[in-house]
Amino acid sequence: MQCRKQKKMQELRVFAQEIRVETLKTVGSLGFGHVPGAMSVIDALAVLYGEVMKVDPKNPHWEDRDWCVLSKGHAGPAMYATLGLKGFYPVEDAYTLNQPHTNFPSHTDRTKTPGVDLTTGSLGQGMSTATGAALGNKLDGRDSHVFVFVGDGECDEGQLGGCSVRSSLQAGQPRLLRRRQQVPARRCC
Repeated sequence: MQCRKQKKMQELRVFAQEIRVETLKTVGSLGFGHVPGAMSVIDALAVLYGEVMKVDPKNPHWEDRDWCVLSKGHAGPAMYATLGLKGFYPVEDAYTLNQPHTNFPSHTDRTKTPGVDLTTGSLGQGMSTATGAALGNKLDGRDSHVFVFVGDGECDEGQLGGCSVRSSLQAGQPRLLRRRQQVPARRCC
């Protein structure tokens, strides 16, 4: 049993490292981007997509899938790397990040990128849509989970608190993931 756990932990470490490399390649293809915000979610994405979440890259809109929402929109390149490595599309496709007519805009967009569950943008918006998705899945009788990443800045938004109160009154709670960033993000690369 212990050997299996150690092997799985090593697989997740390798997956996280692969996500880091592909995230840097994706941001590097553009020449600039929000590297700290993207890097801050990678370990959690590796665990979610490598062990926890029910997803099917061949059927990205599978109704009983688990959902992952990046309310923290600047982490988009890490999500693109993760989804590419999981087989939702060739990972190199994300190297068109934020270029004209791309399927990989700066903030994730469910109408453009396979595997992206909800479009994000304004601070706090992702938590609102994740709350709605979790409640909708519950009302439809689905046994699925919604995970949502939020950033420090949006934790000051009233919208986020309202969603937390609303979702706590319902059984369809999204799982909130937040990493407090110690160093403010700067434009890098």
